Amino acid sequence: MKNKTTRNLDHLHRELKKIFIDTNHQIKRFGDMIHRAEFSFLVNEIVFLTDFGDKGKNSKAESMRGLIYETFRDRQDFVDNNIRELITNQQEYLQVLYAQGLVYLWTSLETLVKHLIAGLIKFDEEILEGELLRKIGPKAKLLGLDDDEKSRYLADLIIKNRDCRDRFGADRFDCFLGVLELNGTFDGDHIQRMLALHRLRNCIVHNDSIADARLCQQVEGEKYKIGDKIVLTGDEFRVYEQTVLAYIAEIYYRLNKKLGAPEEFLSILRKLIN
Repeated sequence: MKNKTTRNLDHLHRELKKIFIDTNHQIKRFGDMIHRAEFSFLVNEIVFLTDFGDKGKNSKAESMRGLIYETFRDRQDFVDNNIRELITNQQEYLQVLYAQGLVYLWTSLETLVKHLIAGLIKFDEEILEGELLRKIGPKAKLLGLDDDEKSRYLADLIIKNRDCRDRFGADRFDCFLGVLELNGTFDGDHIQRMLALHRLRNCIVHNDSIADARLCQQVEGEKYKIGDKIVLTGDEFRVYEQTVLAYIAEIYYRLNKKLGAPEEFLSILRKLIN
């Protein structure tokens, strides 16, 4: 960052820190939504499927079931049909949530990387000096965009012009971040999970949640065979969620190092990642 004052760097750090905080908050909020759905289904099973017997006659769950039937006393078939539908299909509902959760995790990383690139471009276009700036800079000038729009547009162009088509998992994002010298190494186990996340996401989005050859052949220890339906568990979703949060923390560490953060602060960040 050439010829930039400490005050400007502090402002940049606050702006970029907000991007990381917002991304973490959104991911955790989605995870919380899945937790609530799981809890709701568990309560349904307890209330509607438990055989209380004489000992549980006055339990809260038994009373709740009685209250529901009393509320819909003129529509018993309606209650029975909806209970049957809910219990029968709750795993299907959860599968949709887990699948959408994986897609959301990947999309959150894509958005984070684009916003990070845009924020740094807005701060200092000299980071695009050289061949890349000559290639894409004039396009933004011709559009007459303001600073915010221009930085976002340039970030989009960078991502489109970087040849990262044959890079997968964390390596794909590191390819984009290489423009800003924010690429680097990442924990081996997390690397494998990021690759699995990318491949699973592609199968969910582009192959109707059917395992393809890339997933089965490129991801070590993957449980699927080609043609299998992808079936996820809550524990699996949370493993991918933690891996994505760890990668976000890794990028934040690299950013702070690039901006000249004190070694003591970097050491704390590194401990949090590991």
